[in-house]
Amino acid sequence: MEFNIKDGGGKRIGVAQVRTSGSVLMEGSFSPSPHFETYAALFQAHEAARLANEPAAESADELADELADDPAKDASSRHDSRTLQDDIDGHGFTAEGPLPLPGSARIHDLRISGSGTNLQIRFRFPPPTTANAPADA
Repeated sequence: MEFNIKDGGGKRIGVAQVRTSGSVLMEGSFSPSPHFETYAALFQAHEAARLANEPAAESADELADELADDPAKDASSRHDSRTLQDDIDGHGFTAEGPLPLPGSARIHDLRISGSGTNLQIRFRFPPPTTANAPADA
């Protein structure tokens, strides 16, 4: 499936070609538009913070020793990643499609990673509402 990814102002930042990986999770490749440059540094910072939370297996023992010496270090990097994700979500990104069908929905947990022309995207749609769900007052 193909979706236009737009920012909260309606400007297209790129096109996602995704496959479903569950009812609300989408993953695939991302082709940026020129407007993506507005957000590229934010996504790069988020990816760096996220990767800092997922160390390579061969360095896990070193990390455990390091965190034993400074437990706040792990909490700090997780906080940085969550804060950056909140910032990304705050931009109000939407997915339009699947193309060529009309329709647009706000997306959450948007992650764009990689470099150059090899970019990957992952995002979630809000879970579907059920008829039995209480109405917001």
